[in-house]
Amino acid sequence: MGQHWQAINPFARKLISKQHLFFIATAPLSSDGHVNLSPKGHAAETFAIINDNRVAFLDLTGSGVETIAHVRENGRITFMFCNFEDSPCILRLWGKATVHERGTSQFDSLMASSFQAAAATPSGDGKSSFAAGARSIIVADIHHVASACGYGVPLLEFKSDRDSWVSWAGSKDESAMQQYRMEKNATSLDGLAALPAAVKAANGAANGSGKSAAGGAAAVGRSGASSCSCMMVGLLQKVVGEAAAGPLLWLSVGLLAGGVLGVHAARH
Repeated sequence: MGQHWQAINPFARKLISKQHLFFIATAPLSSDGHVNLSPKGHAAETFAIINDNRVAFLDLTGSGVETIAHVRENGRITFMFCNFEDSPCILRLWGKATVHERGTSQFDSLMASSFQAAAATPSGDGKSSFAAGARSIIVADIHHVASACGYGVPLLEFKSDRDSWVSWAGSKDESAMQQYRMEKNATSLDGLAALPAAVKAANGAANGSGKSAAGGAAAVGRSGASSCSCMMVGLLQKVVGEAAAGPLLWLSVGLLAGGVLGVHAARH
């Protein structure tokens, strides 16, 4: 039956070490926000036990960014491991987490100390695609550990890790990865800020686009005013040249002349 501990004991360490897959659950503080559950593969390369009350995982670049956004907002996190191949068992770790984004000294230090297996996994160009494609390292301080029977979990046989993400990440350089994160990882589904670097890049792109749009609008306005002036002057010339003499002529001339002067004043 289920047991509870305040730290990761030898039993929990052994079970975790055998897993190829783990799950991470997080949620925003808002009652109508999106609760998130993410499956994580390549456990041998991406999950690390730092000590009995601290773990870390290598957060790989992907299209979703819910875990990071939720952790940044409130820190709450739950890990779950399932014994699919051996004796049935479910293990959960509850904790408070922090995000260390790529490019920070904390990220570099954790990468060197806790993810040697990931750093040693080469891609086609000889570089580690795990290291090159990771966007953050999330560290969690664990305050509760619990096991459950897992009798309802199916018995499955592991075949292999998929190489799809490794190939995808290995095919992109740093610039392409940054662009992808800017487009996909700025905010969560609920609009929570996720990766600061991606948010900063996205804001910069938006500001640049806004300035261009404003400049374009001003140019269009100037062009439109000029076109309007030309049209009214032409119309004035036509009225003067073709209309019969009399009050109607001078009324038309006065109205059109006033319109031309108004446009001229608006431009300045």
